[in-house]
Amino acid sequence: MIARVPRSWTLWLLAIAAMLLGQLPASGIARAAIGDEALIKEAGAACQIASKLQQSRVLWSAPGYEHQAALIVAGKLPEADDDEETYMLCLFDKQTTQVELQEIEAELFR
Repeated sequence: MIARVPRSWTLWLLAIAAMLLGQLPASGIARAAIGDEALIKEAGAACQIASKLQQSRVLWSAPGYEHQAALIVAGKLPEADDDEETYMLCLFDKQTTQVELQEIEAELFR
């Protein structure tokens, strides 16, 4: 059985992760050296946390852009009463590790 992290811990875990990631060099050379697989994991985690979607998962990723990685994240909005999925486009800046999110129309995935 997988243990779930209490929601109140999420901010603390995010803060600790941000401090640890802040210790890494942010140069393009260092980011390129970690490889696409590690970049996708880092970007996916950052996008899932920033989206605040419940039961979120990465559906698609494209790490090949020069300055950004693009991902699509799906999950459920915390305040939603129904089981409808929400989809978000996430742009992850490879140098600053900042995330930009934009909701995508659900009809595109049906």
